[in-house]
Amino acid sequence: MQHSVIRRSLLVSTAFAVGHLFHYALMFSANRILDPGAFGRFYAAISLLNILLTPATILSFMFAKHFGAIFSAAGIPAVGAELTALMRRHGAVGVALVLFSAMALVFVATLLGADAFFLLMLVPSVALVVYLLEMARAAFQGMLDFYAYSVAWIAWRLGQYILAVIGIMLTGTAWAGMAGIFLATVVATLVLLRLLRRRAGTTSIAAATWAPFRAADAVPFALQYGLFILVNNVDALLAYLVLSNDQLGSYAASSLLPKAIVTATLPVSQVMLPVMNASMEKQSQLWTALLKALGVTLFLSAAGAAVLALGRDLACNDHFGIRFCSPWLLTMLAFGAIPLSISRVLVVAGLALDSRRILAPALSLVAFTAAVFVWGTSPPALAAIYTGFCWLFALACGIAMVYGRSTVPGAAA
Repeated sequence: MQHSVIRRSLLVSTAFAVGHLFHYALMFSANRILDPGAFGRFYAAISLLNILLTPATILSFMFAKHFGAIFSAAGIPAVGAELTALMRRHGAVGVALVLFSAMALVFVATLLGADAFFLLMLVPSVALVVYLLEMARAAFQGMLDFYAYSVAWIAWRLGQYILAVIGIMLTGTAWAGMAGIFLATVVATLVLLRLLRRRAGTTSIAAATWAPFRAADAVPFALQYGLFILVNNVDALLAYLVLSNDQLGSYAASSLLPKAIVTATLPVSQVMLPVMNASMEKQSQLWTALLKALGVTLFLSAAGAAVLALGRDLACNDHFGIRFCSPWLLTMLAFGAIPLSISRVLVVAGLALDSRRILAPALSLVAFTAAVFVWGTSPPALAAIYTGFCWLFALACGIAMVYGRSTVPGAAA
């Protein structure tokens, strides 16, 4: 079981999938309630939020390792004390960044409608509280309490759905949905902190005997994984710039289910990383873990794309499916979800292999952006260009990982 990727991936995916059902239920509900323009703005805001949350995704790996070391050395009370200290430091920096973003938005407020202005004000605030929530969840992960870790994920997503849908139904605006997400995240974080403090009790904490957490250690991986997050969401952001409101609504609606394929394959990478780290001294096991992860990801993403392609008319209809959705766009974007899913596995594998090559993937993104502004001014053209780019990006990630691996000590073993 120590080197099992397939069984662990299936196990971890269960709780992960349940939580994301509520997320996509929120997007589906917003699609049914909001008009095309408002839904397009809400979808673009979620895409921007995903990009801003890149530090939380990246540092969750580092936080789990850090809290695990503390738990082994000094137990639950020490984990609670360290979490509180880290939240205060990172929260203070985060508030400063949010205030900076708010001040910057004041200068462009005259160029935005009221709805868009409040929406953009909320996005960085939500990113900060989600970051703090993921830090708290990582503490439970470090303590090997995967039950609380998973329940917190599901309960948070459920709370998002309830509060965001209530806000959207009452106001008919995108910013109210984002406000619901903010409130649900704050409540979930406070509950986790309360639970951890109860478990820690009143035990006194001796002087720290563990190494301090250094976010700078995550910078190389942050650049690589951040690029992947940007690629996964860049089409929605560019669509906001090059398409009309109605076209944006159609493209956003058609992107919902293909993006779900990419999201559903995330647990494979989460399982693969520790398995590869445990296999660094045995090259055959290391590459076996990577190949298994690629195989599972290819199977899951290809199966999801095939299901969407076969059921595209059922998925895109005004009565029971997603409104504003185009069957052709859905199929094209589903085909692009396959290389996106593979790209994440390659990027995370680069962390285990200490591969720091990023030039080739970054150049492919620059070329894609230029192509969109020249040729991607309609939803079908944008979808076709983006799908082709996704396959090119996966190839670039593979080349970067292999080339970077050749510089790692012991690679030739």
